[in-house]
Parts: sequence; structure tokens; C-alpha cells
Amino acid sequence: MNIRLIKLILALSFFFLVQSNIWSQEEESIGDIISRYFNTEENVNIPLLELSYGPEWLSFYSDFSSSFEDNYTTEIQYGFFRYDKRLSRNGILYFSSERAFFGNSSSRFKPSSVSDYTIKTEMYRYGGTYYNGFGIGEEKGSKFLFSHSSSIMQVQSDIESFTNNENDNRLLYQFETETNFGMAYSSGLIYVFGEGVTSLEIKYHHNVIWSDFQFLEWSGSWILENLLQRTPDLFHEYFISQFGAYYPIIYHIYKTGISYLIYEGRSRNSYWPFKGSEVLTQRGVRLGVKFAL
Repeated sequence: MNIRLIKLILALSFFFLVQSNIWSQEEESIGDIISRYFNTEENVNIPLLELSYGPEWLSFYSDFSSSFEDNYTTEIQYGFFRYDKRLSRNGILYFSSERAFFGNSSSRFKPSSVSDYTIKTEMYRYGGTYYNGFGIGEEKGSKFLFSHSSSIMQVQSDIESFTNNENDNRLLYQFETETNFGMAYSSGLIYVFGEGVTSLEIKYHHNVIWSDFQFLEWSGSWILENLLQRTPDLFHEYFISQFGAYYPIIYHIYKTGISYLIYEGRSRNSYWPFKGSEVLTQRGVRLGVKFAL
């Protein structure tokens, strides 16, 4: 088995173990934790499919003088969505979702024209993602949800055109020759049409792709991120009692702010706060539609 595939499987397992909120409910038994992923009186898992599309911009923070062609990305996600009835009351809803995804980011498949003077790319990515957040509304009616996601992925890059600058080309070759490991976060607003998961979402995403995956540096950065991201989950009930209907937006701003600062740091300093390999950055906005299967 390819060593990179083994690393991805290990990272995905570690990722979902922590992201599934195991540490946030100390009084839960192992059975309680496992039951979260099955239909129970408190949680009903809804299979869903999401299709999304939107513009995406590539960049390096290192000395890179050339310009990338603007890309458009298409992505399909499949997974499960649930509301947590223990935290959903008085017009506040808590949701979570695990999904697998496959996406394409292309300089060609887009509504605008293609320049003759930019770097064209074709990129394919696949991996796993975890969504959670709070919303405002009732489970059986229309509602707004504030979504945040964290993802890990493998990315296959095809650089379709290079430049006349050899220094720039040396950097591009690091992403042209093999599959690379990456991470991403997204932050968005979902409008759900009535009961169920049929919905529209507008979201911003920021991806970082490393030219050389270094597990120890990555795990140190990832653990720090999760300590900051997951700590509020220990105190949801207290914060809801203090902030009431304002807590969904406070929680969303906090999680998005942490992700923004960390991913900007990773874009500049690789495995922030640790140094490492070169990083290709993708930022974009996508419109997605979700429906139950």
C-alpha cells in the first residue's frame, strides 16, 4: 500500500476521533459516543448529498512573481447530518455532519475567458470533512444554520502551463509531480427549507497544500488548532444559558476567527507555528445545494 495513502488513513482516523466530540462530554459512556452515529431518540442521522461550485484563487506566499489563472471548483460531498436534541431548544439548534468528498479545481471549466499570460492548473482532491455549528429556528421549520468545517485531503495537481521564470517553475514542479497532503476549513451560512436537510449554503473556504507532508510538525499544529477549536464545546450549555439566542453567532465567529488566523499562519509558515515545506494556498467561495438521499 502506498505510504501516502497509509498516512492519509491514519490522519483521517485521528481527525474524526477528536472531531466527533468525544472529549466534550466526560459523563458519556462508550455506548453513548457510538450511539451518536446511529439513529436514536436524541439523534437521527440523515444521509445527504451536496453539490457545490464557485471561484477559487491560487497563490504562494513565498517569492513568486508569476500569476495563476483564476479557477472554478466543483465538489461533491456525501455523508450524514444530525441535530443534537440535547443542545437544541428555545429556538437554538446544534448540528454536526461527517462527509467524504471529491472535488475538481480547473482553469478551464468556468464561465469566464482564459488569459494567455497566466498559469493554468487542473487539480483533483478527495478526503474527509467534519461540519458543526449552531443555528436559529425550529427543527420542523425553515432555519438558518452557521456552518464551520475542517477537512483533510489528498490533492493531485496538473500544472498545464509553466512560466519563463525558472525560480517560479522550480516551486511549481514540487506540486506537479506527485499527490500532496492538504487541509482546509470553510465558514458559511445555510438556509434550510423546512424540515430535513434540503438547503442552500454560501461558504468561504481556505485550503493549504504542502509540497512535503511532515507528520510530526503537522500533528503539533493540528493539536493546537483543535485545543482552540474544541474547548468551547465543553461549555455549550453554560454559554447558551449566558448568551441565549446570541450564542450561535458568537460560537460561529469564534471558530471562524481561529481558523482564519491559523490558516493565514500556515499559508506563510507552513505548519504554523512550526516551519516546514512550501505551501500552495487556495481560497474560494462556493454555492452549494444539499438534499437528503
